[in-house]
Amino acid sequence: MVLKEHMRDLEARKNRIRRGETAKTERRELAKYIRQLKQEQQVKHASELTNVEMELKRLINERDKVRTARVADGMNEEDVDWEDIGDADDDDVNEDELQRMFAHLTM
Repeated sequence: MVLKEHMRDLEARKNRIRRGETAKTERRELAKYIRQLKQEQQVKHASELTNVEMELKRLINERDKVRTARVADGMNEEDVDWEDIGDADDDDVNEDELQRMFAHLTM
């Protein structure tokens, strides 16, 4: 955002330069500087995009390895998300406690 504002300021400054002995030279120098900033911005953006893509591919490969290992161990992917609780755990929380715990959701 800061770079965009800076670029707008430079463009406005370039457009304000009208007359004078050095006006043409100033406009050229500003235009050259603006082009250089835009090019640097494009290179930086491409570099960041490449880095993000590489990290994303690494994470996808890592996820696939974990899934393959789980399948090899005989674990179903949906089973991993659920936790089995015993009958003893069922009696730990009564209905009043549940209502108090989730009262903020029903208001």
